[in-house]
Amino acid sequence: MRINLDEIPREGLTITFSNEEDALLPALRQLPNVEKNIDGRISGEVQLLRSGEDVFFLGTVAGTLHMQCSRCLTDFDIQKQIDFNMVIRSRGAESSVEKKDDEDEEGVFFIEGLEFDPVDIIAQEFILEIPMKPLCREECPGLCSKCGALKGSCSCPEEHRKDPRWESLAKLKEKMHK
Repeated sequence: MRINLDEIPREGLTITFSNEEDALLPALRQLPNVEKNIDGRISGEVQLLRSGEDVFFLGTVAGTLHMQCSRCLTDFDIQKQIDFNMVIRSRGAESSVEKKDDEDEEGVFFIEGLEFDPVDIIAQEFILEIPMKPLCREECPGLCSKCGALKGSCSCPEEHRKDPRWESLAKLKEKMHK
C-alpha cells in the first residue's frame, strides 16, 4: 500500500486494520528472521494529516508477538499496542547540511522521495517491541543444567541443580541475611 505524500487529501487519510488480513506480511517477508516473531494480522487505525511539507502519522495499532522464553524455551504470545505520534518528512531536494540537522529530530521518520508504505513503518515499530530476552513470566525458573527439565520439577538432587560458579555469591547472600 504505497502512499504519495502529495496525494493525501487536506482533510487527511485514515487507514483501518481489521485483524482479518495479514497486513504486515509483505513488510515482514523483507526482513530476515522476524516474520516468525510477529503476527501479520493487526488491528487499529492510523491517520495521515498534512501540514505543509510534513505529514503527521497518528493512531494506535495492536498486534501479537510470538516469542520463545529465553529461560525455559516455552513458546508464548505477547499482545502489544503501539501508539503512533510521528512526523513523516521527505528528504526531497534539501541540502546535505539540512539533512544532517534534521536527522537529529526525535519523532521524525524520513523517507526518500514522496512515496512511502505506512505498513513498513508499523512493522518497524513492532520489531522494536521484540524483547532482547523474552520471558514467559518474570519468575520463570528456567531449565535444569543437568537433566534439561524445568527447574523445580526435575528429579535431580538439589546440589546438582546449583551452579557451582554462584556458590561464593550464595554464601555472601546468606551472611547478609543473618
